[in-house]
Amino acid sequence: MAYLRNSGACPPESAHARCLSDLDELIAAARPRSMLLMLPDGFGGVEAGPDGGPGGIELRVPTGPDRPLKRYDVAVLFRVVERLGREPAQRLIASLRDLHAERLYVVVGGSCEGEPCVSEWTDGDLFALGMRLQQSYSDAPAGGTGETLRLFSFSLSDYKTTPEWLNSNYWANPELFGKFRW
Repeated sequence: MAYLRNSGACPPESAHARCLSDLDELIAAARPRSMLLMLPDGFGGVEAGPDGGPGGIELRVPTGPDRPLKRYDVAVLFRVVERLGREPAQRLIASLRDLHAERLYVVVGGSCEGEPCVSEWTDGDLFALGMRLQQSYSDAPAGGTGETLRLFSFSLSDYKTTPEWLNSNYWANPELFGKFRW
């Protein structure tokens, strides 16, 4: 199934194309019934694939702190957060993460392709929002400069593993039940 694809604006070996391919594989593994794809205005590097799932793919250009009104199986922010201010971007990520998506993928790049970036994002900024770094992609030759994309993910199902001690065996001394009155 192809949920996302390179529109042909980028060569197949570019960081952009490799990131899209990996992102499409992650989305296909999740088998979403509905998906939200947010792209910057006028961004021509990504297209929705023909297999958008039963609920289809909703394309949206964020214009500010607007939030989706329904719940999606997968939400993708592709090169969006750099173009929003830090506060609106944090609110958007938190809203999608907490209320509107089972899985959230965020692709962040180092530049805004000729446009001024409104905010810069480090790995630590996204780690603070509970995101995990999936992969980093670079077009830079050894020791050179080039485009670098980073793919982050958040999934509530694997965000926190349950610690071994958090079970009823360790609660309130069960071996003393019935022996003492507290």
